[in-house]
Amino acid sequence: MLTAFLVAYPLTALFFSGLGVLDAAFLIWRVISLGVPLVLGALSLIAWKIELARR
Repeated sequence: MLTAFLVAYPLTALFFSGLGVLDAAFLIWRVISLGVPLVLGALSLIAWKIELARR
């Protein structure tokens, strides 16, 4: 999985090159691959802080 990500991710670095559907797919891939881990991490951090505050 990590190898596939490391191979595919650089291919999405230069989106908006006029390929239409591929541009949209590349943009969605980058947003999801960067945004989802950040959101999940932030939610975990918030839940952890709330749990600490209850103690």
